[in-house]
Amino acid sequence: MNDLNEYRVQYYLGTLQNKKSIAESIRKKLKTYRMHIFNGQPHSIQLYHKPFKRLLQRSVGPRNSEAKRYFLYSGDLTSYYYHLFYTFVKNRLEGHSSEGVLLKSLNQDRHWGIVDQIESLDCSFSKKKNMAIWRGVTTGRSTKKANRFVLVKKWFHENNYVDVGFNRIVQNPHHYQEIFPNRMIENYKRPSLSPKEMLKYKYIISVRGNDKDSGLNWKLASNSVVFMAKPTVISWLMESDLIPNFHYVLLKDDFSDLKEKILWANRHPRIVQQISANAKKFMQRFKNKSNEEKIETEVVRRYFSIMEKR
Repeated sequence: MNDLNEYRVQYYLGTLQNKKSIAESIRKKLKTYRMHIFNGQPHSIQLYHKPFKRLLQRSVGPRNSEAKRYFLYSGDLTSYYYHLFYTFVKNRLEGHSSEGVLLKSLNQDRHWGIVDQIESLDCSFSKKKNMAIWRGVTTGRSTKKANRFVLVKKWFHENNYVDVGFNRIVQNPHHYQEIFPNRMIENYKRPSLSPKEMLKYKYIISVRGNDKDSGLNWKLASNSVVFMAKPTVISWLMESDLIPNFHYVLLKDDFSDLKEKILWANRHPRIVQQISANAKKFMQRFKNKSNEEKIETEVVRRYFSIMEKR
């Protein structure tokens, strides 16, 4: 395994790799349950459980997989659990950037499915509009840092440089009641845009939902430039390795500098094109499918090596 792959395996294992022993309470739980799945929503079986089962069989073999005991969190991780160190997750929590064992297979299509198609959907930077674009649904909470509700409320009516809006209202309205009371949010809707339509803009905004922006991966892989606040949620993408103003244009958490950064970018096309090129180069590490599978299976094998250690 080369140095980058080894670094990535250790990154995905997080704090677990430093555990010299497993707490007895954890061992007792694992004896009680063959597996422990949190947040068992109806979609969890298809998006989390079945992909994990295939990964487990690929990693340790079909026969051995039946005897394995583990913790698996299905869904967007938004709350802390005391045994998070020992749990397979899609994402890590804000403020706990090394806790939880990251996997790519969990809800993979949503985050990675379109990445390989971006090159065929994209156009050259010079043909794109000198504006920033964002579309998304009302996921997340208005109390979280750098959330989409603040972005839309602040910039919805700025039509010269920014085109942002919610294309669909979902989840609990109490999550954004402080910013959009009394169904005011209905006035901040805009038509849906496909990735191909969004790629007509030079600048694409990335902003978190329940956890991370599910579109961040394809945005970084495009010829457009990503504008975002410093990411606080970590996933297989290794967000903490992204360098502000090198891989993306950094925004303040309240997005108050968005127009200023757009005007700066329009005056410095060579600089922002280099930022886009740096982001695309960063995304190359995830491009080789067989290598991705190799890394992920190694993460699973080491997980059990640590968990079963006496």
